[in-house]
Amino acid sequence: MVLALVDLDDALPSCLASWQDLLSYANQLSVRRGGPVVFQVQRWKFPQPWPDAAVALVPARILGGSGLVVPPSDPGFLSELRRRSAQGVLLGAVCAGVFPLAEAGLLTGRRATTHRTLADQFRRQFPRVILDQDALLIEHEGFLLGGGMTAYFDIGLRLVQKMAGPAVARDCAAIFLLDPHRRFQSPFVPAGLGTPEDDPVLARAMDWALAQQNLAFGVAQWAEAVAIEKRTLERRAKAAWGFGPAERLRRLRLDRARILLSGPALRWDEVAERCGYRDPAAFRRLFLQRFGQAPGEYRRRFG
Repeated sequence: MVLALVDLDDALPSCLASWQDLLSYANQLSVRRGGPVVFQVQRWKFPQPWPDAAVALVPARILGGSGLVVPPSDPGFLSELRRRSAQGVLLGAVCAGVFPLAEAGLLTGRRATTHRTLADQFRRQFPRVILDQDALLIEHEGFLLGGGMTAYFDIGLRLVQKMAGPAVARDCAAIFLLDPHRRFQSPFVPAGLGTPEDDPVLARAMDWALAQQNLAFGVAQWAEAVAIEKRTLERRAKAAWGFGPAERLRRLRLDRARILLSGPALRWDEVAERCGYRDPAAFRRLFLQRFGQAPGEYRRRFG
């Protein structure tokens, strides 16, 4: 199977090299198990002729300048992506490499992910794409999408599993010391940190919320505490964040739980209470849904 590594001008070198290393080793392991050479890897750079590949992988990108802003892609390159997707080529992308797929209109109405630091730009630029910034790996028919920069290993390992089989994928994971079950980037996001708020009202609201020792307040109380109408807080939140203050409060509570789990030992019911939840079991389910691991496992890994 011919696989094209898309050699962008601003491609992260380690991404392309790691894909090449992983797939080359998968070939060796497949042959060792009596199977075929699975991957014929080629680098492809637009506007060179298409190498008749069944899979194309768009790498993470080096973002320079002042701030992390993904530049627009060449319209011809976007047309090529649309053409190949229509022909059934499996398109994979990681981190900032997901942007061209969205620019090409290939992810409209679909769930997608990208690196957490690029989530705000992605959400503003592609409001019709369903962004899941907590996900590390998302798979649709015809698409493999990775979030964090090193999600190129997760994308590569999933490809090996699909094309060479689970046994070869397990061998690759063992050789490269990879966790084949990673699906979330949210546990690795520094707890308690966020991007500065451009909206001064939201900045004031966030400063007040983060200063509270107990997050057992609702949206109405939150708005009252910073002297604004509840509807004003909801309108400004939706415009800036893409979701309402109730969702932001839920995320603040889950983030506070991670901070408490990383510090001195507290019982889970105490953590839940400080985060504003009276039902520890319900809060545990929310934690597992957001971070892909139970509170006890998170404490063992990150405490």
